[in-house]
Amino acid sequence: NYVQVYVMLPLDAVSVNNRFEKGDELREQLKRLVEAGVDGVMVDVWWGLVEGKGPRAYDWSAYKQLLQLVHEAGLKLKAIMSFH
Repeated sequence: NYVQVYVMLPLDAVSVNNRFEKGDELREQLKRLVEAGVDGVMVDVWWGLVEGKGPRAYDWSAYKQLLQLVHEAGLKLKAIMSFH
């Protein structure tokens, strides 16, 4: 009976300007999580950032960079869509 362990990433993993600015810091944190035996991470995806330039104008670039780091670390991911 194994329960997977997921750790919530910081709420500011993507900045309020929809930029991924903490890559080096997050890379080290992910490495430590892998060493601790964590299965994956969870991240809030702030819809107001993704669609910040107007209706149906989506910019996923910052989240794609973050997800690439998670993938490279070998961790699973759960994205929580946050609309508030």
